Amino acid sequence: MERLDAELPRAVGPGAEAAEAITAVAMAAAADRWHIAQGWLGSRKPADAVRELLTAADPLPAWLRDAAVTMAAMTGEDGLPGWQAVAGNAAAWPNSGRLACAELYGWGQRPEPSPDDRGWLGAEAAAAALQARDEAWPEGHGPDEALCRLWEAAGGGPLDIAALLATVRATGHPESEAVAVAVAALAESGAALTAAQGVDLKVTLWRSAPSLWRIVRMPLAATLGDLHQAIQVLFDWEGDHLHAFTVAGTRYSDPLFDLEETADEEAVRLRDAFPAGARKPVRYEYDFGAGWVHEVTRTSSSRVVPGEAVPRCLSFSGDNPVEYWDEDELANPEPFDMAKVNAALANRV
Repeated sequence: MERLDAELPRAVGPGAEAAEAITAVAMAAAADRWHIAQGWLGSRKPADAVRELLTAADPLPAWLRDAAVTMAAMTGEDGLPGWQAVAGNAAAWPNSGRLACAELYGWGQRPEPSPDDRGWLGAEAAAAALQARDEAWPEGHGPDEALCRLWEAAGGGPLDIAALLATVRATGHPESEAVAVAVAALAESGAALTAAQGVDLKVTLWRSAPSLWRIVRMPLAATLGDLHQAIQVLFDWEGDHLHAFTVAGTRYSDPLFDLEETADEEAVRLRDAFPAGARKPVRYEYDFGAGWVHEVTRTSSSRVVPGEAVPRCLSFSGDNPVEYWDEDELANPEPFDMAKVNAALANRV
């Protein structure tokens, strides 16, 4: 018991200041954050906890605001009045106010962020990536991750460093210059940039006979969530069922599914799920009842050139499987149409 008490993360007490609670969560591994925050959150009404966290976080560095938003989101729907209060007084809390508006958009309670707001949110996410600690962001942080986040905020596509730097400097974000300087230095260093690369993945339907597979080129900066969307298109699945990835023993899925012991698939990039030289395939299961299991392996990588469509199916074997089959009334597989699939990939992922 003494050893456990010494090694387990210490929960924040109910009487702690909001800034102290935010810092404790920010310094912790993602798996420990709920344990650390639950006592502090449980001692307050959800809306009050959200307001307290976001107002305290407004003047703090971006990586601490990221932790405050993570902690506030633990209140779920009950905390929405707190988000509304902060969003409605953005003049008093200009940083937290924008983050509150973005959170409320996710709940369908605010309009989609404007291009200027999206640029600011990209700068915020990039600044948080620059400042994050290893424990909080084990999958990646630093200038390369900051660049990935700017690329995401700009909508993906071919990497244009000059345009991204101009955009981040125009946001008015308090840490925009630090982000721009770090990203520019990375680009000038000649290092391989995740946002400029693609990765070719072979997705094989497990135990299919004859072998049924597709090879798809994805942005290396895409997430497991993006890969899920691509696999749905590649195999003509309807998307009506649960799914999960297993990467090196850890399960990932859509957090809205609320699956036990499953992390957020949007928090892991293909860069980290499929590192160069990795031999063990990533497992993707769709429809836990039917058990459509896929093995995903990295075959190669390359730089994405301007004008190249990514994601894109490069080759395939076998027609589309019959998702809803009836042993009394067998259906024939639909032929695989690469042009149709690539058009769908361009529109969906």
